[in-house]
Amino acid sequence: MQRSGGGAVSREINVNSRRPLIPDVPLLVERKLTHRTMTQADRETVTLDDPPRSRPVSITVLAWFLIVGGALFLLMKPITWSEFTLERNLWNTFSKAASLVCGIGLLGMRRWAVVLYFGLFALNCVLIYTWPPNEMVLVQYSRPGPIAVMMIVPAIVAAITLPRWKAMRW
Repeated sequence: MQRSGGGAVSREINVNSRRPLIPDVPLLVERKLTHRTMTQADRETVTLDDPPRSRPVSITVLAWFLIVGGALFLLMKPITWSEFTLERNLWNTFSKAASLVCGIGLLGMRRWAVVLYFGLFALNCVLIYTWPPNEMVLVQYSRPGPIAVMMIVPAIVAAITLPRWKAMRW
């Protein structure tokens, strides 16, 4: 700690020493950094140099389920394109591509993947009942069985991901 002219105390991290951090490597010297003068690159090196955290098996299985399911859907979509209206086909394709991205994000233990997944789930719930329904959609989603299954899958995802929220990064 050093006092400045007005009597205020400024915090500094290791004041201007000329000895190297690693004695065998003379190019690495300590730098004078305060909490206000750290550049964005300094902040990133501090946060990105953390040791990697191991990914739980349950998140790995969930991520691969999303990746394989999304990829298979996208590969099979040209065959089933005519069953629904154009809007539903486009939304289904976008939704499955986004779930594939969610799976990739979960493999990297990213919080945005969880947020994206639940955002897609909420939007899917709204769109099922607000878009012009066709007979097949009304028959399928007016029974309690499909609605229960539709709610169970996100509950499982929440049970797997939310307890590990702090271990994830944005």
